[in-house]
Amino acid sequence: MRRDGTVALLVAILTDVPALPGALCVGQAPRFDRDALDGETPADHAERLRQARWVCARCPVADQCPQRVWRVPRVG
Repeated sequence: MRRDGTVALLVAILTDVPALPGALCVGQAPRFDRDALDGETPADHAERLRQARWVCARCPVADQCPQRVWRVPRVG
């Protein structure tokens, strides 16, 4: 298989991503996006990140997660 720029980038991104069985965030990716979602008000953005931090703080595999949302600075 030829590795063009896109494939090479994806391989680089995913190479060091740990498998996290039992992670509470599985299947909820947009909920954990740091940036505001399209049409999201500042208050909704802050509330979404507050909820994401709550989930991360209770996750049994948070200490292994490189993307722990509860480390994200508070918004709003």
